[in-house]
Order: sequence, then C-alpha cells, then structure tokens
Amino acid sequence: MNSDPKPISHPLPNQDPVSFCLALLAAAIVGLYLTIPLRDPDLWWHIVIGRWIVAQRDVPIVDHWTMLSSGTPWRAYSWLPEILFASVDRWGGLRGLFYLQTMLGIGLASSFIFVLTRLSRSAVLGVLFGVALSLSCFSHFSLRPQTFTWIYFAAALFVADGISRKGFTQVYCAALYLIFLLWANTHFSSVLGLGGVFFWILDRRGLRDALLSTLIAFVATFVTPYLGGEWLTLFETASHPFRLGEITEFRSPGILEFQTVFTLLFSLVTLLLWLEERRRYFRLLLAVGFVGAGLTVVKFLPYANICVLTLCASLLRDLREAGPSSDRRLGLSRAFYTLQGRVQHLPPLAGVALLGGTAAVLLFQVAHLETINRRALPVAAMDYLASQNFPGVLANDFSSGGYVLYRQSNFAGEPSAKVMIDGRTNLIAPDVWEKHKHALLGFADWRDYFNLIHPGIVVWPVASPIVNSLQDSGEWCQVFPTKPGESDYAVFAHRDTPGHCAQFRPETLG
Repeated sequence: MNSDPKPISHPLPNQDPVSFCLALLAAAIVGLYLTIPLRDPDLWWHIVIGRWIVAQRDVPIVDHWTMLSSGTPWRAYSWLPEILFASVDRWGGLRGLFYLQTMLGIGLASSFIFVLTRLSRSAVLGVLFGVALSLSCFSHFSLRPQTFTWIYFAAALFVADGISRKGFTQVYCAALYLIFLLWANTHFSSVLGLGGVFFWILDRRGLRDALLSTLIAFVATFVTPYLGGEWLTLFETASHPFRLGEITEFRSPGILEFQTVFTLLFSLVTLLLWLEERRRYFRLLLAVGFVGAGLTVVKFLPYANICVLTLCASLLRDLREAGPSSDRRLGLSRAFYTLQGRVQHLPPLAGVALLGGTAAVLLFQVAHLETINRRALPVAAMDYLASQNFPGVLANDFSSGGYVLYRQSNFAGEPSAKVMIDGRTNLIAPDVWEKHKHALLGFADWRDYFNLIHPGIVVWPVASPIVNSLQDSGEWCQVFPTKPGESDYAVFAHRDTPGHCAQFRPETLG
C-alpha cells in the first residue's frame, strides 16, 4: 500500500485561491529580495540602442556609437527589450528602470514557481523549488535582455514536457512558436532552448517528434527584423567565452562560490531522484551538458539550474505516478512528499499573513533603496565631466563604456561623442582587447591602448594598477576625485589640456 501523501494535482487554479496567494506572495518576496540598485554595465548601451531604434523606426545594421568600430556591421539582436528599456527610461527615468527591474524579478520567480508547480504536481514543492531556483540566480540577476531568456527557457521545457506527455496540440505548437519568437528577438541564445526542447522530447516521444518540435521552434527564430541573421551573430561570438575570459560573465566559477553551490546541490538531488527511476537518459544527458557548460562559463549557470530543477520536478511527478517501487527507491522522493504533506497541514491563513508581512517589509526597503549604484558605475565621474568643459577625446575601459555612452547620448540615441569601446564584445577586435587588457592590468605597454585614439580625458577604475602609472607618468593629472573614497572611477586630464591640470592639488588625495 502506498503511504505517500497525495500531491495536489492542480494547485494554482482558481479553485485553490489560498495556494495561489501563497505562491504570488512567495514570488513577490523573492523578486523584492533580488532587487538591488541598478549596476549592470550593459543596460546603458541597450537603452541608447533602443532610443535609436524608436527614433529611426528601424534596426541598425552597422555600429554608430564607438570610435574604434564605427561602421562595422552589427545587429541589434536584443532590439525588443531595448525598446522597452528606452521607453521606461524616457518616461520613468532611473526610478522607472529600477521598478522595472523589480517587476522582472517578480516575473522571474512567478514563472519558475508556476512551471515547477505544474511539473511536480505539488504547490509546496513548486514554491520550494521555484524560490530556490530564483535565489540561485541572485549573482546573475540584473535588468538585461538575457534575464528574460531564463523565463523563456523554463517555459520552453514546460511546453516540451507537455508535448512529450500529450503529443502535439495546437496550443502546445503555438506556445512553442511564440516562446522562440520572443527569444529570437530578445537574445541570440535561443540555440540553448532548441537543444533543451530536442532532448526533452526525445526521451519520451522519439526522434521524429523531437525533430518536428525543434523545427517549429527553429522556424520561429527567423521571424526577426534581421530574418534570422542573429544566427550569424551567434557563430561570430561563439569563441568569446574563451577569448574574453577576463570579462566577469565569461570566467569559470569557483567551486565554492554562491551560485556554484546551488548548482552542485540541485545536481545531487536530481541525480538521487533519477537513480530511483533510472529512465529519462536523454534528459539526464541534457542536464549534465548544461551543468558542464555552467561550470566552464559562469553565465550558463542559470540555464543549468533551470534545466536541473525542471528535471527534478518532472522526476518527482513520474515517480509519484509510477507508484512505490521498493527495489529502486532511495527514499528521497518519499521525503519530499512527506514534507509536502506536513506543510499542507499548516494553517494556510497564517502562512498568508507571514508571507504578506515579509513582502511588506521588503517592499518598504526596496522603496528606500538608491536607484543606481554610484560606485559600480562612473556616475560621479560623469557628473563631474558634465560640470566642466574639457576639450579632447575621452578614453574609457570596457565596463564603463555603456554608461559613458548613455550620458553622452540624447533621446534619439545619437551620441554627442562616441565612446572608445563598450560592452558589445562582438565589436572589439582581438588586438584592441589585448591592448585594453594590458592597460587595465597596468602592463608596461599600457600607452598602446590610449594611443589608439590619443585622448584628452580618461575615465578609469581607481582600482586598476594603471591609475598609479597615469599619476607617475607626468603626462596626466588626476582631476577627479579629490577625496579618497569619493568615487570608484577617476578622471584624468592630459597635461596639454589648458587650465584644468593647474586646478589639481595632489595633497587633497592624501
């Protein structure tokens, strides 16, 4: 006799409003927790591109914004969220962008909870897994196009699971097409979703249905302003994680880092559940592939966590439907459903009150946060430059380029001065990147980077070793900041800049 508690078959429909409220409150709490002051260096060039697209009513085919790559062929593969970012910035400013980030966090958590609830057939486990999955994205979460693709990936696996269980229906085919249509116009990483759909359906429906589903999704990726030209961008940037390993999102994660621990824990739990069933080999292979990619390049960890926990939820459902099997079960699935049964017996209204109170406290804290991280971005440095009348070209590092471009552009996306480089890695030539890297690390040939444009002004992170080289070179004077700790970015003026170096007093930095 099976003594496992019976899971709720449909925990989020209208007939169970308490579970629905609890899930929404849990999503709100996670979304508010994920909210931090705006600090993503790429958000700002996305806004500028979005402004240009709205003003021109077209998408760019060449670069118009950088000195070293002007005129180079380039596709705005994230044009859809870029229009959203630009519109919110136009009408809501920084506060609007900040709240949009909060809404994205709540939407992300809600999507995860919904998908994992439906797959596990348990409101309790769906909320538990959804919250854990959302928290595992904390180190990666920000207002950027790639964050939307995490929602698309979870939705794609959910639809693929429906096809694998119930076959092709008009609803599933339309949903799959729509997901990849949005994905293709948001980011060129849709290839990850195609792989997920193929292997997920292959495990249960065979090669024919897997190929047909993937073909439907693939066709949708060509419905873009570039008619699928984003695939060329994908091939052009495939080597970036290996060539640009110094960039934070392309590095390999440490084994004991926050996000890596989540991945390893999720993987262990899922593996133990798989050993109870010992089926779904292709789905396990898919999860292993994503985990391997995530442990190689940190930006793939959210996709790995989504894949692993989606597999975990579906395994729990399949084990439940298969009934007890004492020769294979290791007891983990029974422990999960025992936990579910105990939580179901707790007073639901007390849970609503507790979660509601927590959400209210977090909402109060978020409302009083600064909208932008003034230390992670050169906000103070650009404020200083805006108050001055410095002649000459401005040089910047990779991380500050997007924000510098944002500050030097109008609402039509037209820059008053082009930036040296920004976060669009596919526009940075290998030799330029090597010169930039040497300058950032303070190598002896640091001047080679600046000699590319012969700047009159330099905006640079104060933590970079080159700051001391600039101060000691005799060619540059630091005009900002004048107090220690005032800004994480320094402004240097060339000694030939009339008048400004005479205002600088080195003793003020002591």
